[in-house]
Amino acid sequence: MEKIKVKKQSKRIILRGESFLKRKQAPITFLAKNGRSFPIDATKGEKTIFTAKDLFTAGIDSCFETWGLNKPGKPTKKILAKIYGVNREESLLKTFSSISPDFKKLALEQEQIIDFCANNKILFLKEGVGTLFLTEMNDKFFPVLVIIKSKGLEAILYDGKKNVIYQFISCQNMRIITPDLTIV
Repeated sequence: MEKIKVKKQSKRIILRGESFLKRKQAPITFLAKNGRSFPIDATKGEKTIFTAKDLFTAGIDSCFETWGLNKPGKPTKKILAKIYGVNREESLLKTFSSISPDFKKLALEQEQIIDFCANNKILFLKEGVGTLFLTEMNDKFFPVLVIIKSKGLEAILYDGKKNVIYQFISCQNMRIITPDLTIV
């Protein structure tokens, strides 16, 4: 069997003497909604997703309680949030890292997630579209997935035990909400 030699050049690959253009891979994430910012009001840090049954009427994952996310968070100032779309399927770790390697900058308090969901319900009108948030508790980061179902919004915690944290996400049906990182 003949070995194939691959010779790399700047933007071309030479394979068996023939030249091919390299395909440039799209970035994992992109700013959606034309880069528009969405406000999240100041919070007292008192509300938790686990107790927000009036907002998450389709259900709340019991893992919020199991992992200690049923405790109040910290008060926050009013901020702006950005929405990122996902171009290609990658692990959640790589996907969040493509926005910022500093997860502390990406994390929202639970009450901020509640505020965003309550004040931007129009963004949750399409069934099957998942909206991911990152929250932090005791220096651990937890992806929170909010989806719309026929009964309303559902909050799901990706806790690592479900083997979802490193699995692929469907890029056509996923978006990520983070604080606006352009504001210093």
